[in-house]
Amino acid sequence: MTNRIPAELEGIRVEVPSNIPVMLIRETGGERRVIPIYIGESEASAISVALSGVVPDRPLTHDLLLNIVSDLGGEVSTVEITEVREHTYFANLYISVKGSEQVISLRPSDAIALAV
Repeated sequence: MTNRIPAELEGIRVEVPSNIPVMLIRETGGERRVIPIYIGESEASAISVALSGVVPDRPLTHDLLLNIVSDLGGEVSTVEITEVREHTYFANLYISVKGSEQVISLRPSDAIALAV
């Protein structure tokens, strides 16, 4: 993890008129640039539910995965957007487990849904 630019989730918006969810990631320092990442409706819903603090009656898919990580003694430590290739973003999810760090490649929206 070198040359990282710290950023945070600014929120989820819906682009008009296409009605496509967009995840907004903003630099926390420097120029405070925003990266818009188009995501699926289920990921947008999972992130929005987590941000609102609402706890569903039954775990959603991302909640289930987070429960598995937690039950195995791990915790999400970092999300890193690693590259953009042909308008597709790639990310790594860093999970700390019993003193070691595991890295999982996944979509940024899934990584953020697990991290929030």
